[in-house]
Amino acid sequence: MPSFFPETSDAPVLVLFLNADHTVGYINDQGCQMIGYARHEVIGRRWIEQFVEHENLGAIQHFYDQIMSGAVGLLEQFENHIRTKNGSLKLFSWHSKLVRNGQGQIIGMITFGEDYTDRKTLLKALNKQEHAGRQQVKQVGENGRFTRREDIAFELHDNINQVLTTCKLLLGQELAANPQLPLVQKSSNLLSKVIDDIRNLSHHLNALPVQFTDFEHSLSGFLEGVKLASGLHFEIAINDNDLLNLVPPHVLSGIHRVVQEHMSTIIRHGLATRVWLKIAADSRQISLSIEDDGQGFDLSANSLSPGYKSIQHRIHLNRGTLRFGISSSGGCVLTVNFPLG
Repeated sequence: MPSFFPETSDAPVLVLFLNADHTVGYINDQGCQMIGYARHEVIGRRWIEQFVEHENLGAIQHFYDQIMSGAVGLLEQFENHIRTKNGSLKLFSWHSKLVRNGQGQIIGMITFGEDYTDRKTLLKALNKQEHAGRQQVKQVGENGRFTRREDIAFELHDNINQVLTTCKLLLGQELAANPQLPLVQKSSNLLSKVIDDIRNLSHHLNALPVQFTDFEHSLSGFLEGVKLASGLHFEIAINDNDLLNLVPPHVLSGIHRVVQEHMSTIIRHGLATRVWLKIAADSRQISLSIEDDGQGFDLSANSLSPGYKSIQHRIHLNRGTLRFGISSSGGCVLTVNFPLG
């Protein structure tokens, strides 16, 4: 067996050596953890037959035999689903090389597998969100809705900018896992500038949601995108009574913008895992509370950022009040109240 295998034991990928007879000759510790098996449960077993999930395993086994005989070339990169010990499926992206003996005969294959399960889910969600945004923009154009500044700003901020924000969060995840990617870092910086430019433009155009049902749908879509891209867990409580349907559009717009701006700050600085969001109204006011379990952040360092300038501007326009506090877990609590009437 090649001598470099022990050195790959702690690699952040599943490292596998398959013999020509389909049996596993080596798997690293990280790989065992990723699929939930102990090493002795994998070594010597037929990998394709017992671990690969596919509707036509016979065809895959035949193709592997052809590769080992030299009849066909090796697919150096491919994806497939692996069934873990608990029965769940994980999608792996594989990079493979043939292994030959001293006489040049093929004796097996070394392959390195990355767990793409969460990344694939994020990309699907992003593509779905992008497609929905494109379809909505297309429909808006066909219906001639781009006749007012408010409509244009709404599309910019609540559709296009949400897709861009999800892309930005996705790039952030990639940089966290692989810091040495200068082109990705540059793309992320440029994307941040574009997001700020679009946000400032849409605020200047003064977008206004039409009614509470539209507001609730837009807010839910935004939070779902944040959840998929950042992993944050949300608990949302909206006081669903008739008073909310009577809240003026410009006040709902202010609430929506505060949520968007503060969520961006939580993701960038707060190191939170959970967020509690509450919206309620009575005859006098509508209130918003956002609490997280992160490390908190220095408000003085963020008070002049474009995001908090936007929050302060929205609150001033609606004669509201803003208060920051510390949650019981040490995170941040933001409370906003807008008067009604």
